[in-house]
Amino acid sequence: MKPRDIFIKACNEIAVPFLEKGFKSSKNGQCLKRISRDKDLTFEIWFRSSVYNTSCSVTIYPLITITSKSLKKWVQ
Repeated sequence: MKPRDIFIKACNEIAVPFLEKGFKSSKNGQCLKRISRDKDLTFEIWFRSSVYNTSCSVTIYPLITITSKSLKKWVQ
């Protein structure tokens, strides 16, 4: 199996519990996104792969961002 296929399959398996919590997956499964009920907070989880992945070893780096519209206005 190619490293890219292993990476996408792993991303999809990691995403399952998040999908049950209201997150939505992107087309390729590398990004999970959820917007709060009041539309102020946005939660994103990105999965990045290593350039050194091989068919024997695949590394996934999770990146988590939380953004707030009201905080952005307050800072400005």
